[in-house]
Amino acid sequence: MFLRKIKHSLYLKLMAFAVKFNPEASHMTFAGSGSSAQLCRHIARTGYSKVLVVTDKPLRELGVVERAVSALVEAGVDVAYYD
Repeated sequence: MFLRKIKHSLYLKLMAFAVKFNPEASHMTFAGSGSSAQLCRHIARTGYSKVLVVTDKPLRELGVVERAVSALVEAGVDVAYYD
């Protein structure tokens, strides 16, 4: 277990180091009310034409997922679901 923790820690530090020197890496955070719509609009603006949404079946049956990705559908992005 101890070696596993060390391995994981080293992996995280290596990834942080690699991201620091990758000019294409950018991180965005969307939080709060309407954040899923903001995320969807950002995805549509970046030019993606197909998106895979991974969710669970109850959320999809309740319509939560469809409300969350409605901005993608309105932008003409092809949305595939994996539940």
